[in-house]
Amino acid sequence: MALVAHCILNQNAKVAGLARFPAAVPGVAALLERYRFGLVQMPCPEMETAGLRRWWQVSDQYRCAGFRRSYDRLADLLLDSVEDYLSHGFTVVLVGIDGSPSCGVDITDRDAKGIWLGCPSLDLVGMPILGSGWAE
Repeated sequence: MALVAHCILNQNAKVAGLARFPAAVPGVAALLERYRFGLVQMPCPEMETAGLRRWWQVSDQYRCAGFRRSYDRLADLLLDSVEDYLSHGFTVVLVGIDGSPSCGVDITDRDAKGIWLGCPSLDLVGMPILGSGWAE
């Protein structure tokens, strides 16, 4: 089973203007399926706590009691599923997305030099950051 960051399977959950694709990140689901992984879309704590009309934030800003309670509740629900899959012999992997305050693998807030990485104009992977409109 692959636990996949919500915004990989639904770019529309990202902060307005930060989606790089109009739907899912292309190829992720097909790649996981090719290797026989089922998909579990992890809940998005930022959507849960701040909704779609939020601005960019980093993990430091979510380190407070109110956010922590919400994150703990979501994590507990996911943990129940993970434990069940593991107890039945499934391999469980995590597919996160750097730059996400909760699903980042290596980058969630600042780099080794202390530079805050929450700025929406920061391009972490060399791809242009798209605006809110999509053209074909």
